Amino acid sequence: MKEQLEQAINSYILEFVMKQDTVFLGWVGDEIGETAEFYGDVYLDFMDVKRDLDNNAPKGLIFQWYDESKEFDLLPRINYRSYLMGLRYEILQ
Repeated sequence: MKEQLEQAINSYILEFVMKQDTVFLGWVGDEIGETAEFYGDVYLDFMDVKRDLDNNAPKGLIFQWYDESKEFDLLPRINYRSYLMGLRYEILQ
């Protein structure tokens, strides 16, 4: 069962890489399905990658959210699910 899960996770990563035109560098700590590292020092939780694909989010939106999360680090962090639903840091200021 573990192998099937890992295959499904890797399929999501491959789909995400193709959609976002990015490079997957590996799993932090070799923990498949947890934190994924992508080109440009981008670290994403696998569930956010999955959510991006499952919700057919626009290309680049997850990276916009990631960058804004770093830019507005003094405010409470907006999770990707809320960001997809329209919450933005400008609203929290």
